[in-house]
Amino acid sequence: MDTGSTIAGAFTAIYTSTSAAGESTFNGNSLYDFYQHSVAMSFDIASFAGTPGTTRNRFWFGIGQSGTDGGRYNPQPGNGANTLRYGVGFTLEKLIGGTGSRLVVSTSNNGVVSNQLFHLTGGAIPTSVSVLLGGTSASITLTGATFVYSGTSTINVLLEDQSGIEQFTDFNLYFGAHNLGPVDSQTKVSLASFSATVIP
Repeated sequence: MDTGSTIAGAFTAIYTSTSAAGESTFNGNSLYDFYQHSVAMSFDIASFAGTPGTTRNRFWFGIGQSGTDGGRYNPQPGNGANTLRYGVGFTLEKLIGGTGSRLVVSTSNNGVVSNQLFHLTGGAIPTSVSVLLGGTSASITLTGATFVYSGTSTINVLLEDQSGIEQFTDFNLYFGAHNLGPVDSQTKVSLASFSATVIP
């Protein structure tokens, strides 16, 4: 995934509501509806290139409903019609000046985003990020990095409950690369593999 430019806001994204086998439901519910069953996501990162300069390079993923401009899944605030409308997002960031890295856990309610910030020890970029998402909780495990918060490679976080929102009807798995602002070199993320598995 390559943003193709150093300009602010450039991004590329992939999203789907189906499995590799073309399945779109599980037990009568949307395949990626994490309020009805847990979903395990794993991303093996072969490389994460880009120099943030005074802004940030980002790799993000999650499950949710597109922003008002269809096909837009930016899980961070301030992106207007590009902002994830409903759902959750996990954003791995290279920070300003290349001084560090962090994982941002986000929930979006009608485009209003709330963030939880977790810095990574020594500014490391993990070689994989795995998330077990179910209802209002997520367990996040890194390979090749640890969280400053816990000193471990795994944390558990609580999420806003959006299960009762009638407008939250589309549960899409999405991931992409993004320049927060004008970066010194564009964001490029190569994945060795990724998976999403429904857990009854």
